[in-house]
Amino acid sequence: MNLYKLGLVDAPWKYDNMQQNDPKRGGITYPTLTMKELYDIPLGNAFDKDSILVVWVTHPKLMDSFYEKYNPLSIIGSWGFRPVTTLFTWVKLNKSGIGYYSGLGRYTNSNTELAIVARKGKGLPRVNKNVKQLIFAPIGDHSSKPKEQYERLFSLYGDIPRVELFARDSNPPPSGWDATGLDYDRVDIREWIEQYAGESYA
Repeated sequence: MNLYKLGLVDAPWKYDNMQQNDPKRGGITYPTLTMKELYDIPLGNAFDKDSILVVWVTHPKLMDSFYEKYNPLSIIGSWGFRPVTTLFTWVKLNKSGIGYYSGLGRYTNSNTELAIVARKGKGLPRVNKNVKQLIFAPIGDHSSKPKEQYERLFSLYGDIPRVELFARDSNPPPSGWDATGLDYDRVDIREWIEQYAGESYA
């Protein structure tokens, strides 16, 4: 079995806020998993002993790390990775590419999202030391992330075995990436990891 060196994750977090879980109110349009369900997936078994995981997370969900046992940072840890820093900050532009997108938010109007980088073992060396953190890019379909992320990850780590997990058919990865996700290939990530890494955790 070939283990991956780089992973990209846009996890289907389940939110406490009902609006964020309701597609009719502009919320999530794909199946979600509870934080405990995400925590229990042995995702790290698909990755090499020295590898990198990049995980997209919204600001409200990241704040769960201060008061919830099952939160994005503890979940990343349960997957065998150590969160290190913010790799990308996506500044969302309107679909036209002109002007900043303005979400509602509960305090200020939300228009950025973070990608956390985490390492397993020694992680990976950079092949390019000029990759920037800020990404200015238009929003797409719900939860779609900027295409520029793939170019920057390639520039940062090179042509290595890489996979996008929880991928979505509205925003498929480019050639060179493996991908799986219930909304992408109709495969549950829990079934995929059991088949790919030979791990049963039921």
